[in-house]
Amino acid sequence: MINIQDELRAKAKELLKKKKVNVLIGYGSLNENDLPKPIFIREEKDVDMLVWNPFCINNLGKYLLKERGKIGIVAKGCDVRSIIGLIQEHKIKRENIVILGIRCPGIIDIRKLPDKGNATRLHMERKNNVVMVGGKKMQFEEVCYDKCLTCKYPSPIEADFRFGEEVKARKENEGDSVSKLESMNIEERLKYWDARFEKCIRCTACREICPFCYCERCILDETIPAWVSRSTDLSDTRLFHMIRFLHVAGRCVDCGECERACPMELPLRKIVKMIEKDIKEMFDFEPGTSLEDIPVLAQYNIEDREDFIR
Repeated sequence: MINIQDELRAKAKELLKKKKVNVLIGYGSLNENDLPKPIFIREEKDVDMLVWNPFCINNLGKYLLKERGKIGIVAKGCDVRSIIGLIQEHKIKRENIVILGIRCPGIIDIRKLPDKGNATRLHMERKNNVVMVGGKKMQFEEVCYDKCLTCKYPSPIEADFRFGEEVKARKENEGDSVSKLESMNIEERLKYWDARFEKCIRCTACREICPFCYCERCILDETIPAWVSRSTDLSDTRLFHMIRFLHVAGRCVDCGECERACPMELPLRKIVKMIEKDIKEMFDFEPGTSLEDIPVLAQYNIEDREDFIR
């Protein structure tokens, strides 16, 4: 079996030694019982802190906006799509990024484990799609992130180096949840989302972790004029989420970070999937799948549908 971690460390050391990158953004742990966290490696001596395991969940693309110069980055298939989006929006330049792409079979959601304390001691058996939890066998589908169950791009579309064995795309099967919401009338749908948005504490974690929420001045923070109150009043909370999701429409790549970061566990990916479905049906467009594409809301096609105009 390919040892992705060893290969990553070797390549990172080579890139830093040859001055091909100024910094390498990856995943790091202090010890084997520590869950991986984003790490910034600037010297060869620190390369051994770099790790790869089934708990490396963070989309590191967000951090590309904070660094300057030549940057190396470890990126899963879904993360690469967000990097492509940032390149398309001229926030970063492709020639300044060295992508170490991971062919990712899926990431384990620690919240789904029966023994979270021993989470990092799990061993994932890729051949039979089983994970071991303290000696107990569990199907990978039982413990992985929901987004991984429907990932269409587990292998990086764009990368300078690729690591790991080839991974087949998973079949999209989240249509049922979207169809169920779409079958509701306006009143039913409003009731459904109000029941969830009432839990929102307006911490803005969903915004802060999103790679496409990069505006230095966000309309949601403006006080003169104050477009949206900072209170947790339901009407303002509705507006907060509506504005945020409209701003990432046609750009969001369903990396799932907004839902993962939410302390109230709001089902934000349901909104993502509904918007994604509309964008695909109306414009036949999938964000983050080609460097040559123009973002869907930055282009005009005379053949575009106009039936929404009233």
